[in-house]
Amino acid sequence: MTSIDGGKLTRSELESYWARLSSEHLTTQDDGLSAICYAGMPAWFNRFLDVYQRKAMARLVAREDFTGKRILDVGTGVGRWARWFEAQAHCDVVGVDIEPVRLRTAREYGGGIQYLEMPANHLAFPDGSFDFVNTITVLQHVDHDVKREAIAEFGRVLRPGGKAIVFEITDEGDDASHVYPWPREAWISEFRKNGFALGRTAGDQYIPILRAMKGLYKLYRGRTARNHIDQMKSGDDGSRGLLLPLKFATYASYPVEEAARFLPESFARITGFLFEKS
Repeated sequence: MTSIDGGKLTRSELESYWARLSSEHLTTQDDGLSAICYAGMPAWFNRFLDVYQRKAMARLVAREDFTGKRILDVGTGVGRWARWFEAQAHCDVVGVDIEPVRLRTAREYGGGIQYLEMPANHLAFPDGSFDFVNTITVLQHVDHDVKREAIAEFGRVLRPGGKAIVFEITDEGDDASHVYPWPREAWISEFRKNGFALGRTAGDQYIPILRAMKGLYKLYRGRTARNHIDQMKSGDDGSRGLLLPLKFATYASYPVEEAARFLPESFARITGFLFEKS
């Protein structure tokens, strides 16, 4: 077990955490979103996040042609993004994850995708095996040393001219015990150290209404965002009642998020990066 940032889960605790979420929340009824977005939250909440993440992805890779390419989806979970790539073009997709229950669920969806149990920082593939590496809100959930090791592995398994598609939290104020955010500049710097040049970026999760709601709740109740969500799910001391205003706030956020994407990307909670290996 490796001790990391104060208040954050250790590596072994993280493995137990993801396994527990899979056992408690994983279902194919909502495309697995209740285990891979905000665990245990209602489908309407996670669907909102999924819709706008897909839109951000579409903006980021709008000029890319995946036809005939070999794509590695790191932290594939239930294969949400692996299936997305397969649907875009005739391409060869491999998904890897450390959580066997999620991989088993991914295989249940079928398709021609190969799923393997494998950590992001030890990829068992030869050098130059892939045209694209994709990782969506995965590295934000590992400690900083593992991040660096994983980014080095991306550089190794990509062919010259290959590209890395990366969506990660760049909001350093995230207080969840399983999140280890880096600022935007740190992501860019680490990829550059491993031979990548930044191509394009796209913002995801501006969510001003939801962020304001979280801030007000923390101010008046003195709880972190993770406490807030956990108590809404469990119903502790009436917090379950907050689901109704949260639902209104979520639906109100659809038109707001459409407009917010024209704001500077520094306002977004998550940044999508497209890096090219030189």
